[in-house]
Amino acid sequence: MQRFMSLFLICALLASCGGAAVSYDPSQPITSFNLLREQLAKTTDQADQLKLINDFNAVFPTSPLTQGDQALFMVEKDAPRMELSSDLTNWFQTTSMQRLGSTNWWGLVQTISSTARIDYRFGVGGGGGLMNDPRNPTLVPSSMGMNSELRMPEYLTPTEIISRSDVPKGTLEDLGDYYTDISKTTHRLHVYLPANYDPAKQYPSVYFQDGDDYQNYAFTPTILDNAIADQILPPLIAIFVKPSREQGRQRDYDLNDAYSEFFATELVSMIDEKYSTINDPKQRVVVGDSYGGLISLYLALQYPEVFGGVVNQSGFVSRQNGRLLTLMSIQPPVNARIVTVVGTYETCIGGPVTGDECNFLEGNRTLRDILLGAGVQLNYAEYPQGHAWAFWRDHIDREVAWALDWQKP
Repeated sequence: MQRFMSLFLICALLASCGGAAVSYDPSQPITSFNLLREQLAKTTDQADQLKLINDFNAVFPTSPLTQGDQALFMVEKDAPRMELSSDLTNWFQTTSMQRLGSTNWWGLVQTISSTARIDYRFGVGGGGGLMNDPRNPTLVPSSMGMNSELRMPEYLTPTEIISRSDVPKGTLEDLGDYYTDISKTTHRLHVYLPANYDPAKQYPSVYFQDGDDYQNYAFTPTILDNAIADQILPPLIAIFVKPSREQGRQRDYDLNDAYSEFFATELVSMIDEKYSTINDPKQRVVVGDSYGGLISLYLALQYPEVFGGVVNQSGFVSRQNGRLLTLMSIQPPVNARIVTVVGTYETCIGGPVTGDECNFLEGNRTLRDILLGAGVQLNYAEYPQGHAWAFWRDHIDREVAWALDWQKP
């Protein structure tokens, strides 16, 4: 009896200091994390707490962890506090993480759509800078550098961005710097020609604002190669137009009439003369993101005889107190085919910088209602994503195909 009581006391002591073995279900990471927190609360000894966390990490060595519509972020950092910066809060706001026991480990569980995809980083707060997740090997390019990426369980990973050895490759011609007297600006131009380009044939043309970014961050040439090979898109010519050296994108794209005139008249005429394009607005599409979406819609509004298709990706349509929306209400581009996609997390892009205009989600919903009310052909979609290149590259092949009214044979 005495021996039994001694063993009981030893087991109880081990359990009270966190030394008891905890069994975690690898298929239930969030449930397991909640169990970990319960165990951490039972001891104040840091060594025991670290053992519990190490045991948990042995089963779940990567981050983030997902279960249903929840995601767990964990990071080890010697800091007074840790925060999550991400698409979920439009980056200018942060979400505080919880210290795990008295250790340097931090955790945070967030409820997110099971089909979501977001960019994120960790911050130490107080202007201490941001860091990527050291336990997450998945990084995505952005205009601010590489970001860690969370893919929820039902998010469909894009395979069209992966270069395939069995797919004929198009060519990318560098036309150098192009100066225009119309807007007094200089733009770097690149032109994508499909594999086996034949000047004796005629091809649709697709113009991309933020040309370098669509190449470097959205992998558009690779997407075009794959989509053409899979007959998701017809063979086409793509023109990548970089914002001007003199003004930059915010001035070029901010409903700039001089830029629009250069783009729709001088640039299109030059491309049509140099390459074998179909001279028909229905076979000429303009694509843009954010500010680029704003100017792309403006081009279709001002020059319906030039551009019959638009792919508007998270367009900044609320800019200038919704001036574009007002123009669309007065004289909608009734003959255009317009694709609009926006992220459900794009509720305050730019934060205090953009002020009352920052809600891109509501701005594009208003655009949707205006266009549908006017009978414009519209393909509108919302996705649980943020203001990010990894979002805009998703589905871009099918968006361009719809704008061209292309049907796979």
